[in-house]
Amino acid sequence: MELSVVIPTYNRAGVLRRSLRALFAQRGVDVPWEIIVVDDGSTDSTPDVVGDLAGESPVPLRYVRQPNRGPAAARNYGIRLAEGRLVFMTDSDVLATPALLRAHLEEHNHHPDSAVGVLGLVRWAPNLQVTPFMRWWEEARFRFNRLLDEIEAINHTYFYTCNVSVKRFFLLEHGLFDERFPSAAYEDTELANRLKEHGFRLVFAPDALAYHDHPTDFAHACRQMESIGRSAPLYQARTGHSGLPKVWHWVSRTPLASGPAAMLLRPLAERLQNHAVAPLIFVPVLMYHFRRSS
Repeated sequence: MELSVVIPTYNRAGVLRRSLRALFAQRGVDVPWEIIVVDDGSTDSTPDVVGDLAGESPVPLRYVRQPNRGPAAARNYGIRLAEGRLVFMTDSDVLATPALLRAHLEEHNHHPDSAVGVLGLVRWAPNLQVTPFMRWWEEARFRFNRLLDEIEAINHTYFYTCNVSVKRFFLLEHGLFDERFPSAAYEDTELANRLKEHGFRLVFAPDALAYHDHPTDFAHACRQMESIGRSAPLYQARTGHSGLPKVWHWVSRTPLASGPAAMLLRPLAERLQNHAVAPLIFVPVLMYHFRRSS
């Protein structure tokens, strides 16, 4: 087995169906590979979806289930079960383009060193109505445009588990995800920080393209910031870093990010999200939600 695709999922049956079918449509992958779906205690029809699609899969499709413990534990479960020399990690709301896995494999062939991982490119799915806020939020979180424009060199902080592949042995030898992280926030960057101590580095493969099929509005981003805030103390304790831009923390100490001000700004941010990019309004509200849960 050359490649194992590991997908943690929780209550995303509908988009998981589309995600798996996109993987089934891979082209040019002429090595043995497999798909492992790790169900993190879903209460929806996730088991039925995987069972229904098992007959369509051109490769072994394995389904395993665990109690709800978060994506870090789910990924570790999948990595331990994987039989591939390489592990490709993605999410159940990410849609692979037909050349995605081939691009990852080719990049690993060019970089056989066990300490080298490959980061692919993620964009919003073409079927989504992408708002100005979504475009800003995508770049604020992932910074792919900086890589594409060669403004910034890739480093371990770009270890995004929505579209990344690594040598499985290197992971098993030097560390897996810290399962104390409660949600999808910082657990990937924290692992990369530990792997960096053993020589880990990333290369960027923009041809390894995938689409994020998850409509996002300002309210959803506020909930994400609360999730990030809950993980922040553990991340800072492990790395000594906050994980957010310094200017965001500076804003969080201004009156704009206080509870009363943030609650006044939030309706304005929600009205503006479909029409304009307004970081001076977005950031204080987002940082208020981050601070109140950290």
